[in-house]
Amino acid sequence: MTADDAGLSVRPPTLLRAIDPSTLTPRVEVGGTALEVVPNGDGTWRAVYAFTPNGAVEEEEVVVTWSGAAAPDAQPLQLARFTTRLPLAEANTTVRVLSDDYTTLGPGFDEDSDGFSNLNELNAETDPFDANSYPDDERRPDADVSIPWISPTDAPVIDGLYDAIWDRARYSNIDNLMTDLGGALYADGTAPYRWGAFHDDIYLYLFVLFDDVELGHRFGDSSTPWNDDNLNIHLDGNFSRGRFYDGIDDEQIMIRMVRSSGAGEGASLEYSELSAERAVIDWAVCLCMNGVDTWEVAIDLASAGIPIGGRPFGIDIQIDQDVDGGDRDAKWGWFHPSGSDTTWENPSRMGVGVLE
Repeated sequence: MTADDAGLSVRPPTLLRAIDPSTLTPRVEVGGTALEVVPNGDGTWRAVYAFTPNGAVEEEEVVVTWSGAAAPDAQPLQLARFTTRLPLAEANTTVRVLSDDYTTLGPGFDEDSDGFSNLNELNAETDPFDANSYPDDERRPDADVSIPWISPTDAPVIDGLYDAIWDRARYSNIDNLMTDLGGALYADGTAPYRWGAFHDDIYLYLFVLFDDVELGHRFGDSSTPWNDDNLNIHLDGNFSRGRFYDGIDDEQIMIRMVRSSGAGEGASLEYSELSAERAVIDWAVCLCMNGVDTWEVAIDLASAGIPIGGRPFGIDIQIDQDVDGGDRDAKWGWFHPSGSDTTWENPSRMGVGVLE
């Protein structure tokens, strides 16, 4: 990418070399404003921008987003994006952009939400608009979460308490407000709930943090776990991504957190009636009386059918919340989008995980 007195000149990155060049177009934004972009006729494009040497703004964010399609008459898709900052007072600037500097992940880059990026699907000649059409699993999908490895000798004791080893986990927010029955304590996208994970090639370890709004007073007054404070762990070990639980390795594991002392006396683990019930699990909860309650879980990888070596599996972490007893007041998800609740019956809605 080169900046000169007439604007910005950009050329496609090498990661798009398999895409029909006649379908490629860039969108160039400076400071959040899209610029007029015209082809130069030599495989590059020029974004019209008036540089102001010695101007009041010394530099600005520049975003280049490439779109392309499977064929000239096909609908274009977002494929790759690069973000940098350029000195606006120095028009004659060249920035070397490598393929690794581009992102092909994130919102807008997976049109059918099947866990494979638009670019991945075009390269594999599968349909990026059909969630049931995706590359065979010899091609690694784009992971929604990549879970780090630890040595088995560093494995945590499953007691519900935060050990120093949990500093090495990768954490994600559980803040998508899937269901609000009038008692959600936070607005969508603002809940402080989080989950972290690592693995040791034997177990997948999970640590989930939940705020103790009632100072340890958890309600266990319902006949169903989802109407109490309840952790939902969804797994699809062989990444079959079916629309129905297959009875093989699709799991919904529910660990209820109820009022107790110590490390969770009175809590319980149940499988949904659709679940394969094959995963071997060690677990504990802690109503820790310090403003945070926790679940700590170890899932035997072999029993759950979760592959090691970077191959994909389905996963989602969700929380049912009961603020005041009776039926639940809200449900929160990590991957499942806000405003609906379907993973319990449709395992294809899980996110994509890989074990590093």
